[in-house]
Amino acid sequence: MLYPNLAGQFGSALTVGKKTDFPAALPADFKQDQTGVFYRQEAKTYLVHLAKGTHFLLNGSSLTDQFDSESIVKDKDGSYWVALYQRCVHLGCTYAYRPDCVSFKCPCHGSHYNVDGEYLDGPAPRSADRFAVSFSGGDVVVETGSLNNKVPRPDDTTRLIAIPTIACGA
Repeated sequence: MLYPNLAGQFGSALTVGKKTDFPAALPADFKQDQTGVFYRQEAKTYLVHLAKGTHFLLNGSSLTDQFDSESIVKDKDGSYWVALYQRCVHLGCTYAYRPDCVSFKCPCHGSHYNVDGEYLDGPAPRSADRFAVSFSGGDVVVETGSLNNKVPRPDDTTRLIAIPTIACGA
């Protein structure tokens, strides 16, 4: 049986740029494609790069375990990376980063995700799907052939980042 060669295409490991192309930021300072959150069409991914000083609600082994289950990678410099698949887990619409809400929102049915992809509200049954992130030298690699679609809606024992205090309309 023959299988398609997806090398260099969606469905494979894609180098999306150099680490230096993606400056880290605290969520409140995100500016799409400038700091913190970057859209990469070739990987159908929002690449989120959280600054070292990002405040997480968990700590210790609870934090490490949650990073592992949510495909969040801690870099050597203390920053954090996550690659969120652009498709809403509700019905597959393409959601967008909303700077006015400091979060992601699906324009079709209103599913709402925090900057790390965690579910906030709306009809989505779980948090946003994500891909594995790795590094090759100074390059950022997104493994688009391996989807983590097992991140449930968070609760007080699993939520990583506080819910934004800014109301997010339609």
